[in-house]
Amino acid sequence: MADLPAHPDSADGPGTGSDRAAMTGGPRRKAMAGIAVAVVLVVLMLVLHLAGVFGPGSH
Repeated sequence: MADLPAHPDSADGPGTGSDRAAMTGGPRRKAMAGIAVAVVLVVLMLVLHLAGVFGPGSH
């Protein structure tokens, strides 16, 4: 009986685990970086507003 080919999701094949993780990690990493930058900007604006440096009445 002939051996069946390995399933693409199995860890038996060469390069299935790390290559697959590297391909899917890029967009997720970019999305998380974008969210982190947006949160930092919102917090910075909030702190500047509460300190009276940024916002209405700061002129």
